[in-house]
Amino acid sequence: MPVDMRWFTRNGGSKELVVILHAFRGGPDYLASVAQHVRTLFPDADQYLPQLPCHLFSRADPEEIA
Repeated sequence: MPVDMRWFTRNGGSKELVVILHAFRGGPDYLASVAQHVRTLFPDADQYLPQLPCHLFSRADPEEIA
């Protein structure tokens, strides 16, 4: 699965990477407050909040999502 750079954010010195994943409901937009808190705790960490192809009735292959 190719990386969608819309959900990648560079911060500070880019010394770390924090990956934040959503659950079956919602998406990256629902995690905005989490992303803000992570920026406060890790100001030099880039963030990746991908839009996963999974939802409550998804038929996406879990092997491909991983």
